[in-house]
Amino acid sequence: MARDLKLQVVLQGLNRASKPFREAGRSAIGLGRDLKATRAELKGLQAQQSDLSSFRALKGQTEQTGKAMQASRERVRQLSQQLRDTEAPTKALNQQFQRAIREATSLKAKHAEQQRELQGLRGKLSAAGISTAQLGQAERDLKAKVTAAAESCALSDAVIASNTSTLPI
Repeated sequence: MARDLKLQVVLQGLNRASKPFREAGRSAIGLGRDLKATRAELKGLQAQQSDLSSFRALKGQTEQTGKAMQASRERVRQLSQQLRDTEAPTKALNQQFQRAIREATSLKAKHAEQQRELQGLRGKLSAAGISTAQLGQAERDLKAKVTAAAESCALSDAVIASNTSTLPI
């Protein structure tokens, strides 16, 4: 019985001595999970920021391509009118006309492709809850979310570092 009592006292002492380590371990595991979730959220927000930047850049390119396409169509129309007005069109005029048609066709295809990409990005942003109608506000909101998530990650990293550096070894 004395031996059982002695064993029980030793085990209780070990249990009390190891309690801070168990609590620190549980706390570190919880912080680690939170940090992992926050980093995943930050990664998602950064992807949204990238999509938003891509949308803005692609929209500008699409507008430029549209203007170039209109100018090219106008050039084709002018050359077509010249060909109709001329009794015997020159070889150079025919070549200019064919070149203008190829350019207009190329620009039309490029513009259509850009429109498809733009629609895909618009859908992706819409699925993330970002309205492309108000890009400026969406960018500001997203920047604030990214900043908050980054600060949260930094705070969690600091807590984990302080918890591990104060453990008695």
